[in-house]
Amino acid sequence: MKHLVAIGSVVASAGAANAQFHELWDNNSYVRINITPGEPPNSRIGMDRWEVNGQNHLYSQWFWFRTDGMAREQRINDLPFIGATTTNTDFFDPRPDVFNGAWGSTNSFVIDVRFSLQGTLPGNQQSDIGEQIRITNFGPGRVFSFFQYCDFDLAGDINDDLVELVNPNAVVQADYLNNLLVAETVLTPSATLSEVGIYAATLIKLDDANFDNLDGTTGPLVGRRDYTWAFQWDFFLPSGSTFTISKDKHLVPAPGALALLGLGGLLAGRRRR
Repeated sequence: MKHLVAIGSVVASAGAANAQFHELWDNNSYVRINITPGEPPNSRIGMDRWEVNGQNHLYSQWFWFRTDGMAREQRINDLPFIGATTTNTDFFDPRPDVFNGAWGSTNSFVIDVRFSLQGTLPGNQQSDIGEQIRITNFGPGRVFSFFQYCDFDLAGDINDDLVELVNPNAVVQADYLNNLLVAETVLTPSATLSEVGIYAATLIKLDDANFDNLDGTTGPLVGRRDYTWAFQWDFFLPSGSTFTISKDKHLVPAPGALALLGLGGLLAGRRRR
């Protein structure tokens, strides 16, 4: 039911004059980013497709924020839109593989996001997305809370087998029935709080009218369920300063529990441009 409701809202938005979609490709991989403002609460938003060899594995991942004087969290694309571009960095694949988008105001603060897609040869199940978020404060010093939310449906199957925060900066979600694992590591800085859960508890928390923090649940949650995860960063940002978050997501085949035991090496060994 989750997919029927949310996909319908995306299709409706796509017909609107202000619908904004950006696409990235690299070898075996494809990503779509929906930055349409004003999507209804609890709807699909942000990066809503990550296909590898034509198979989609992602339902939605996006960002929320809260700062001084706000009584609730807000999606970053509800801020004034500054602009977005896609560019290519791969000599062997001329299609765009990098997205840059910015929201906010130079009279207050600006949040800019960069996604970098790195695919592998067709037929290979591996794919990688690098992410950088910069928050620049042009106004007086203020306290920020910044949130990232992820909902993966590995192999297009809403029921995966495991989700766990394996350390304060790394989370894994696995679908052993379809031999797939997605891992995210926070390169810098460490998150303040995190939360693993079952759809749509965390999304409702971020989109409701209340002031909320993540609850610190680390898992593991095991069983055929629709799992999600989220990170939260809390920080004070002086006037004229920038706070940068750097993260990486990696999708790989998961040969049983051995994939979890080798997670540290997998993340450390990612090829970089």
